[in-house]
Amino acid sequence: MRNQHARQLCESSHPGTVPVARPGALITAFARVRSTQQESFTKDSADRLLLNWVIYSNQAFTVIEHDSFRELIKHIQPKYKLPKSADTIRSWVITNYHDQKNEVRLGINCANTQIDLSVDGWRSPHQSMSVIGVVAHFTSSRGACQNLVLALREIQGAHTGEALADIVVSVIKEYDESYLSSSLYQINRVANDNNILNSYKFLNNVGYFQMDNAGNNGTMIRSIARMLMDHDVSYNPKNQRLRCMGHVLNLSIKAFWFGDLAGLNDLLDVIVVTDETMAQWRKIGPWGKAHNITAYIRSSVQRKQQLRRLGAETLLQAGNATRWNSGLSMIQSLLRNWEAVHFFCLNNSDLEQDSLTEEDWIELQAAVRILQPFLRSKLALEGKAPNL
Repeated sequence: MRNQHARQLCESSHPGTVPVARPGALITAFARVRSTQQESFTKDSADRLLLNWVIYSNQAFTVIEHDSFRELIKHIQPKYKLPKSADTIRSWVITNYHDQKNEVRLGINCANTQIDLSVDGWRSPHQSMSVIGVVAHFTSSRGACQNLVLALREIQGAHTGEALADIVVSVIKEYDESYLSSSLYQINRVANDNNILNSYKFLNNVGYFQMDNAGNNGTMIRSIARMLMDHDVSYNPKNQRLRCMGHVLNLSIKAFWFGDLAGLNDLLDVIVVTDETMAQWRKIGPWGKAHNITAYIRSSVQRKQQLRRLGAETLLQAGNATRWNSGLSMIQSLLRNWEAVHFFCLNNSDLEQDSLTEEDWIELQAAVRILQPFLRSKLALEGKAPNL
């Protein structure tokens, strides 16, 4: 939260450490520290630290109702009166959320640059939920680069470009119009500085959109441009769209893996191994056979144990549909354990058609070499540091 929202949330009033003491002086040392803590104790700071601990360590709100936890806090700081109910913690969390959101809103409206936005979708592994995330990138009034999460919203209904645009524009309005109706807006109105007000509007300051190459994203950015026009904001959806380089790499490598059989990518997340899925994977050659071997072994505890008895040093890594480098990691783990994998296939008739020949192993080694520049490019694009 500190890095993302430029707020000091959890600073100790006394960051000094306990001096190393001889065993005989240990009780005295602890007593001295406890005395210092009690002298500097304030309920507000204790409440804040408790809330931060609950949030950052993902604790259940009911933790404060546990007798053992209350006894611990009482022993550490007898002066501190813990909240009695989990409902109090819930109320604190909601209040803290709105406080942090107001700080983000203020930062956006005081930005020194336009507000660029990254937009991406995600769905849960069992497809029970789909969400869209919106992240703002800009330079603050103090010249610091900011990357702030504005929203993570569930997508209701079909994932059309128009539906996604409605969500994104509603987020922009939320961080714009709410600010203009706040006390800060009233202060600026008293100052009667219309130029400042206009420059603070989020809608008038939307910059570039970065997103992947999904077809509905093209529709979304065009729909956003039309919605901005409704607010007299001119926006060029073609010039203002940035392509996600990570997604470009992902598409390139999947073309390398699958060729004309791109539909097999959807099978990467299929957990159940069947004769039908194995036959489909086998169509793409050594990599498909490698996938079948890995999926077959990983689908059973007994098979994993058998592979270890044959001398495997590490567990075989599985590929998935989201990250292309998971396929690279899968091949590398097979190559590291090639002898154990070879004998495993010889001893299991289910893998008779997937047993890797000498030529197959050579081809997999070549694939690893070919993919190294792509892996270096991926790693260079990670993080927040400039990478151009």
